[in-house]
Amino acid sequence: MRTLTAISIFLFLASSGSAIAADMRSLGFLSEIAPSGLEYHVTKKLKTVKYCPDNTCNILEAPASIPNAVFNDFAFLFLSYASGYIYLKEPFDNSRPFLETSKKFLPQVVERRKHHCNGDEFEIASCILNKMAKEYSIKIYFSRFDEGENIKELEKQEEVLSVKVLRSTRSWLMEQ
Repeated sequence: MRTLTAISIFLFLASSGSAIAADMRSLGFLSEIAPSGLEYHVTKKLKTVKYCPDNTCNILEAPASIPNAVFNDFAFLFLSYASGYIYLKEPFDNSRPFLETSKKFLPQVVERRKHHCNGDEFEIASCILNKMAKEYSIKIYFSRFDEGENIKELEKQEEVLSVKVLRSTRSWLMEQ
């Protein structure tokens, strides 16, 4: 009976539709400074980064073929500029504040990705994030658990990654 159970579990995990939890080290430097609540998953079709510090989540999805370095930089920049969770500034546990520790990586990531993006910090961040999302088919979702059900909504990329929203999000976080 145990053998049959083990075979059933193996077959389920090996099936094409099941999620395979990826090693967080695949996120490169982001794994070193990842905020509590960050998860990384890979299936045959998708790479997913979820940031779920409470009953809600930011979810980033990209085709599995996206280079790790590209997806890692997108997730890092998204968390640094577009995610409005206060926990990125003030963690709910004893971990390091993400926004504080991310400062040492921001110049390198921005320099690596800012091709033809000009302006101030937020104009450049918006340009980079929008170009990467379009070029690599990255989708941004917001998820919440409501009445025992998980509701996942596709965000409008141009709105979520707009200069206005990035400025507003960062301003609000820094005032908290």
